[in-house]
Amino acid sequence: LDSLILRATLANYDLQIASSRVLQARAEYGIVKGGTAPQVDIEGNFANSGRSKNVSGSSGISQNFFQAGFDAGWELDVFGGLRRKVEAAGARLESAQENRTDVLISLQAEVARNYLELRGSQQRLATAENNLAAQQKTYKLARDRQTSGFGTQLDVAQAGALLALNEAQLPALKNSIGQTDYRLCLLLGLPPGALTHEFSDASGLPNPPVILPQTLPSELLRRRPDIRSAERQLAAATADVGVAVAALFPQFSLTG
Repeated sequence: LDSLILRATLANYDLQIASSRVLQARAEYGIVKGGTAPQVDIEGNFANSGRSKNVSGSSGISQNFFQAGFDAGWELDVFGGLRRKVEAAGARLESAQENRTDVLISLQAEVARNYLELRGSQQRLATAENNLAAQQKTYKLARDRQTSGFGTQLDVAQAGALLALNEAQLPALKNSIGQTDYRLCLLLGLPPGALTHEFSDASGLPNPPVILPQTLPSELLRRRPDIRSAERQLAAATADVGVAVAALFPQFSLTG
């Protein structure tokens, strides 16, 4: 189970997408943050001119011309519009980070749930196969008793019905194991059947923790990344209101 969770964390496509969105939000935050600093433009030109020696009256000397320019500008954040933009971008970055944590927790929970379901189905299959072997012996015994005159046809019919009932459970359990195996491969970004050899040997279920952590309902809500992400989205929307309000006022810039 630990190996499956580790490989899913490294290879799951949904988690990689969420990680890429964090990088995108971090880059956007850097762009907005850079808008609060002075903006510098530098220009340079070079030209070379000359006349051929074959032209009458020409010395054939070439001339080089250099020109350089420097321009700087800085917007004065008088009404806080730039500060609110930075605040909104930072809140969106934190929201993207919480969204990645949400995907990570959901992914690990899905891997654990499907693993437990697969191991449980394997144990039920093993129990059903043992019951089937015992029921086959019972059915054979009922037929032998009937042949010897110690049993009835009703006993044979009842034993046959129980045998057929046990046989009918096997395909459903095998199908459940195959479906769970497929879901685990999907979570790990692997082709179907890539994990079948790892589950060929039945294994027991992992033991749950003896003592669960004691937390208040309010603390549990604060630990949920989806709620923290929604709170950061609200903060970003609130900052956007400040940006829109600041846009109603004049802008001041220093240039040189």
